[in-house]
Formats: sequence, C-alpha cells, structure tokens
Amino acid sequence: STILADNPVTAIERSPEGVQIVDNEGETHLFDHVIFACGGSDAAKILENTQTLTAQRDAARRFEYYTAHVATHCDPRWMPKDRKYWSVVNIRYTGDQADATIWDGMRFGTDVFDTYVRDDDMPNELHHVSAFRLPLETPDFFAAQAHLGSIQGQDSVWFAGDYTQDIGSHEDAVNSSVDVVAKISPSSSRYRFLAEIPAAAKAKYPGARN
Repeated sequence: STILADNPVTAIERSPEGVQIVDNEGETHLFDHVIFACGGSDAAKILENTQTLTAQRDAARRFEYYTAHVATHCDPRWMPKDRKYWSVVNIRYTGDQADATIWDGMRFGTDVFDTYVRDDDMPNELHHVSAFRLPLETPDFFAAQAHLGSIQGQDSVWFAGDYTQDIGSHEDAVNSSVDVVAKISPSSSRYRFLAEIPAAAKAKYPGARN
C-alpha cells in the first residue's frame, strides 16, 4: 500500500468502477471504498464540490462545531469540596453553565486536572491552555448522527470519528472505525482481533459497554 502525505484531496466522485479521488498533484486514484476518518466539518469541506456524493456532503454539513478551551492545572477549586467525592470526571455547575474537570492525577492521588474553561474564569496554578474543535452536542447533533448512520456505506463511502456515535468520546471514535471495518472486511484477521477485545472486557468487567 502507498501513503500519500501532504497531498490534499481536491475532488471526490462516485464512478461505475468505485470511488474516484483526485489529489493535489492532479493524479486520479480509484478505490473500492473511501473512509472519512476525520471530523464532520473536515469531511464536508472535502466533499464541498462533489457532483455525485451530495447526500454524504449534506449529511456531513449538518454537524456544528465550536472551539473548546481546556486548562491543565493544579487548582482543586474545580473539584468537589469534599475530596471523598472526587471522581475521574467531575461537573461544576455555576448557575449558567456546567464545567467538566478530568482528574488526571487520580491514579496517584495528585492534584493535576484538565478543565473545560471560559476566558473569564481561569484556574490558579495554570500550566497550559489547549484549544480543540469539538462537535456541538445539541438535539440537532443527535438527529444528524442518526441521519449519517442511515447512509453509512452508501456509494461505498463511510464515516468514522467521534461525532458519528453516542456522545463523541475517544472510545466512540475508535468504536466507529471498528464498526466500519466490520462492514467492509468482517473476515480480516485484524478485525477479528479487535472484535475479541470487547468480549474479553465484558468477561472481566460485567458492566462494561462495547
């Protein structure tokens, strides 16, 4: 197989032979299947000028994104006052919005946290602030998700990513890619290996989800 780096897709169309992609060098590539393993807004941009994959383009366009700022810090004010209630994920409600804090130091009992913050409300002992483009999870988000699921695999085009399943976690992103492989190549040895992991986890942790 060949990996083409720093060579953006400039066009993508359905053809009688498969899915046709034109790269930035003007070369045309033909594939049996194409998987958009990227954000919904990125997929919509790649599909922007398509003439034959408009259903997929319109489905990807339905996902809204926003910029989230995450502060890495050592300020316990974002955690419950009583330490016995500290968990790996903690929600602080201020009256107008809720802020999530991840306790990164839980394993060792150290005060290291990642908090979704606003510019006007920053933690003390601040180490770094990262910016992420994330799906905006509203009722429309889940409606768009259901619609995207209804056209998965149509014209041999697939979507994988956090926005395609459930609440958009890292695990959802991984699961979405495994689900696509299950549809395209269920007999592959790599898929069989991945498919065994949830079963093993459920045997060890009966309450675990896939």
